Amino acid sequence: MNEESQEKQDIVFGSQDLERNVVASNDLVVISATIANFWVKKVLVDSGSSADIIFHKAFSQMGINNAELTRINTPPTSFSRNIVEPIGKVTLPISLGSYEASTKMIKFLVKRAFGNERIKAIKEEVEKLLRTDYIRPVQYPEWLANVVLVPKPNGKWRMCIDFTDLNKACPKDSYPLPRIDALIDSTSGCELMSFLDAFQGYNQIRLDDQEKTSFVTDQGIFCYNVMPFGLKNVGATYQRLVNNMFREQIRRNMEVYIDDMVIKSQKKENHKQDLQDCFGIL
Repeated sequence: MNEESQEKQDIVFGSQDLERNVVASNDLVVISATIANFWVKKVLVDSGSSADIIFHKAFSQMGINNAELTRINTPPTSFSRNIVEPIGKVTLPISLGSYEASTKMIKFLVKRAFGNERIKAIKEEVEKLLRTDYIRPVQYPEWLANVVLVPKPNGKWRMCIDFTDLNKACPKDSYPLPRIDALIDSTSGCELMSFLDAFQGYNQIRLDDQEKTSFVTDQGIFCYNVMPFGLKNVGATYQRLVNNMFREQIRRNMEVYIDDMVIKSQKKENHKQDLQDCFGIL
């Protein structure tokens, strides 16, 4: 087809095109692209960024499993000096253009987006842990975990740390835990019992490999000074500790299952003394 037979169309700029009074260099550049065979309508182009980031919601909508993610040791920092919390990194093909599109493999950081309410809950929990000296800031961690928020029955959020990768690398501590049925049978015939919960008992044990428990938040990177809940062997470690502490009381006037304790008395008039024995050790 020659040029004379081609249909011509005028390109016209109207007055509405002049309404935006902004500096051209400050305009956002938003394009569409095909990422991993998934059409993404809005992709923000930031030539000043050293990392390509994709939100986890979009990542999930592409049908890609989290198993494809690999761990990242050093999280990036935003221009406002805030720490970005990536779940992991993944390399995906991205295609640009509608005709003879150019395709390249790009390494993306997958980031979980928290709402303002959850960000506030994380900030409050981090500040509380810092005040109690349970955690401390760290710069060069060997391992890095992400924060997971779990809803409480009262509607608030509980901050947990996802130690999945660290737990996979830890050898299992096979120290035996008591059998529940045996504990119940041991209380048969007791006239009086008191039940105790060792609140935050895990946090009374200091850690040696502290930096391996590092986790990332918007406030920075922190590691635990004490044994946190969620590590692979905390139950066995704590059971070994309490068994040693109460070795004279267990099976006589006391039973212990990790951080749950029961003080039992065959005669109710002896219960006060049994409680004093327990509290004296604690």
